[in-house]
Amino acid sequence: MDGPEMIVLIRNAIVHSQEAKRKTLQSIPSIVYAEVLQLGIFYIEYILLKTLKYSGPIFNRSEKVLYQ
Repeated sequence: MDGPEMIVLIRNAIVHSQEAKRKTLQSIPSIVYAEVLQLGIFYIEYILLKTLKYSGPIFNRSEKVLYQ
């Protein structure tokens, strides 16, 4: 699975709280859960900056990487 698929999986497991989805959520290692959270935050920041027509460099704080 890639990042967006994991975000959707976790979101659906939280929002649609059926027992099978709760078990899926519990089976995700905490390190993966944390990485998906950081990725989601980066996506939101990136989309916000692009929506506001920001054209400068973007620093991904979770990876310590500068995107031009």
